[in-house]
Amino acid sequence: MAGTWIHARLSSSLNAQELWADMYRSRIARHKAKIVEYEWEVEKCVEIQKSLTAPASYPVLSLPNEIMSEIFVHCLPDPSERSDFYALTTNTKLAPFLLLQVCSKWRRLAIATPMLWTALCLDFETPMHFFEAVILESFLSDFVMRAGSVPMSLDLIGNVEEQEDGQRVLSTLFNHVSPRLERLNLDTDIKYYHLLSFSFPRLRELSLGHGFNYEEDLANLEDHPIQTFRDTPLLQELYLFSGARPSQYTLQWKALSVLRADAFTSQDCVDALLLAPSLTSCTVGEVVSQPNLPNVLHSNMKGFDIYSFGGPYTLFQALAFPNLETLKMHYVDTDNVHVVEFISRFATSLLKLFAADVSLRSLHEMSLLTQLELSSPSTDFVTELLAKLNRTKHPSFLPQLQVVELGDCEPCHLNLALVHALSSRLRGDGVKLRTFRQIWAPRFEGIQVNWEEGIGSSLEKLRLESGMETYVGVPEYDPYRWIRSGL
Repeated sequence: MAGTWIHARLSSSLNAQELWADMYRSRIARHKAKIVEYEWEVEKCVEIQKSLTAPASYPVLSLPNEIMSEIFVHCLPDPSERSDFYALTTNTKLAPFLLLQVCSKWRRLAIATPMLWTALCLDFETPMHFFEAVILESFLSDFVMRAGSVPMSLDLIGNVEEQEDGQRVLSTLFNHVSPRLERLNLDTDIKYYHLLSFSFPRLRELSLGHGFNYEEDLANLEDHPIQTFRDTPLLQELYLFSGARPSQYTLQWKALSVLRADAFTSQDCVDALLLAPSLTSCTVGEVVSQPNLPNVLHSNMKGFDIYSFGGPYTLFQALAFPNLETLKMHYVDTDNVHVVEFISRFATSLLKLFAADVSLRSLHEMSLLTQLELSSPSTDFVTELLAKLNRTKHPSFLPQLQVVELGDCEPCHLNLALVHALSSRLRGDGVKLRTFRQIWAPRFEGIQVNWEEGIGSSLEKLRLESGMETYVGVPEYDPYRWIRSGL
């Protein structure tokens, strides 16, 4: 009996140990599972922490440097916006200097993009310490270095008189940039630069204005012209404005091909044409006529643009352009006998004519004319012109004509004469007409076009069969399109 009892107790003890062992094995397994779970949570937290503390990632920073540089260049202010244009170089709120402040990568890339540093525009009228000697020297050195070998342009405006040493400022400026300049626009006080002389080996375009000078400052320039720009071997384009005149500057006139000027006298026009025999294009405005002008025969002139002319019309008596191809006349009395004779001198060479009006007699002689644009023609003139354009009846009238645009017209009744004239321009030996536009003055907006029956469909048929552009009525989208095209 005693043996049986001992055996029972031993068996009971072994079973209990196994139960305890199983229990602890189970607890160990559960704790290990929790450890694995916690380790996974720790890894996820570490990843999240790294993503939160890592530098921000922007897709734009992954673009190639070449594309970013191109984008930077398009960030530069539009030169046509005057409010930004003259202050853009030193304005830290605009490109290029704004780009230096975004991040270190953009700064490095902007500094290494030469096209960002080609336009140097300074405004003396803007209060700043920029023109102090040390700052100016450092600024110009950095700017020129960043531009690399790319040609530069300089716009300088305002009165330097308020600066402590205006001549020092201009001397420092030109010493740094004159060898690099391809374009220069200078409208400032002449007494700080008329005694200076520099070499401009790359300069092709020069603009000079006297808007910040008194009459007494300019009085002696006729006898002692400014020599600052006499060393400009590549100069091709010259723009004189705000009272600047040809006799006031010593330039390499014989190389000029383009001249633009305002506020000229007739004598200024003649002087410029005599000084620059290679001119191919000349634009003059607000011309004040003078008597007793010498005759000028200018064989190289291809395009002449004159506007706001005050009579008497003696200038037109003096000028002869035997090879002229494009003539633009604004606010000029084309009925004046001198103007009619002027036009007749090159009628056989003219390709494009833009004017307020012109006589039909003058048009008869223009056998090579391809483009005719007139502003404010009378209704009678338009009627006569359409009759003459009918090639069936007048085969020799403007045989090469391709574009006709009549702007600022009065509304008119449209009849078959228009269709017959345009249709005839698609037949025969002459060049086909590509465009006919009769634009009514904007004040007639709201008036409907008065068509004869079938006119609209006939014009549409012309467009579909020949591609001819035709339009009659108020401006479709731009009231001044014909002005910008040359009138």
